[in-house]
Order: sequence, then C-alpha cells, then structure tokens
Amino acid sequence: MSEAHKLDHSRPFGTVTPPWQDDDFDRPAFFEQDGRFFDQFGIEIIRGVPLSKMKLEKQETKDDHTQKAEKPPMSPAQLLRQADTMPWSRFKKEAKRILGDACPASKAEIKIALEQAIAAYRQRQQVRMARVGQSEEPGTPVVAQSPRNTSVPAPTGPAKGSTRVDLEAWARGKKDYLIGDLRKAFKLKYNKVITERRDALDFLIEQRVVTPQEARKDIE
Repeated sequence: MSEAHKLDHSRPFGTVTPPWQDDDFDRPAFFEQDGRFFDQFGIEIIRGVPLSKMKLEKQETKDDHTQKAEKPPMSPAQLLRQADTMPWSRFKKEAKRILGDACPASKAEIKIALEQAIAAYRQRQQVRMARVGQSEEPGTPVVAQSPRNTSVPAPTGPAKGSTRVDLEAWARGKKDYLIGDLRKAFKLKYNKVITERRDALDFLIEQRVVTPQEARKDIE
C-alpha cells in the first residue's frame, strides 16, 4: 500500500489555480509542495494510485487540529455559482484562497477573475486534446500520454536543489533541467505553479521570453 504525505501548512506551499487533474490523478490537485501535489483536503495525490489504496503518513504538526477544522477550498466554478448568495466576507475569503495575491478588491472584479480562470483551464484542456488528436492518424484511438512517459533529453545543468535555472536557454532548447528545478524556478521568478513542461513553455511564450519560432520543438 502506497504511503501518502500530508500538506504541511507550517511550510511554504503553492495553490494550483484553477484546480488541475492529470490523466493519472484520481482527483484534482489544489496544492503543490516540494514537487508533490495535494487534494483539497491536503492529502498527497500519487499518480496511478487511488485514494482508497493509500496509507496516510503519520505526520503530526503543531496546527493539526486547526487543519482538521478548516474547510477545503471551493473550486472557481463552485464559488462563482454562489457569488450572489454567499456573504461578502466569506466570498472574499474563498476568492483569496483560489486567486491568491492576484485577488481583486471588488466582487465584480473577482467574478471576472474567476470566469477568466475557468476559461483558461478549459482552453488548456482543449489545446491539450487538440495536440493529442493531431498526433494520431484518422481512425486511430486517441490515448493521452502522461508527462512521465514523454521522451525528453537527459537533464543537465544545476545540481539537485539549485535554483540557478536559465529559463530562456531552456525554452530555446539549449539547456535541460529536472522538472523539479523548473518548478522551483517558476515559483521564484513568476510565483507560478507549473504542472508539466508544455505548460512551462507556453507560459514563457506568452511572457515573450521567446517567440513561437524560437521555442524548442521537442516538447509536445
């Protein structure tokens, strides 16, 4: 039986906005810490292993009782549906948990931000499905590949734990790094949680670090 970790609220962790579910996840990821993903209850998500087959790690922290009493965060869609019926104080608190420091001040702006988060998630899903469909011949069943099965060049560059990652060189295909090092670099420079290399490259193109023509071609 696989042993799952618990999210340590006493240490820094990232919030996945909007919640994200990979093909190998049995439930959406709401948080990220040390390269691990956690569900809305702070329980680690292990690829290919359903929650029913997990053994929870015995981990006691000073605020364990607080964590148990704390309600799980709502998804952007859930919060948006209750925007006009929920008390303002609670609505703003839930929005802050989802949007983080980028949470606007007014209810109208928050609703727009939530709609944009939902639209961005749906667009990423459509793009991902389109890429899979284009790579298959007509009549061939579509099978989405997990990032862990994607062939990539052998990682080079900084040693484990280093944060000196050249994101522009990586985006151009001149350097390669472990996914954990890329996540740390994105968290430090952009305060952004990435889930896979394709998302990282798309984000750097959006930020105009590289153009689509300059971007590396070995990531599908």
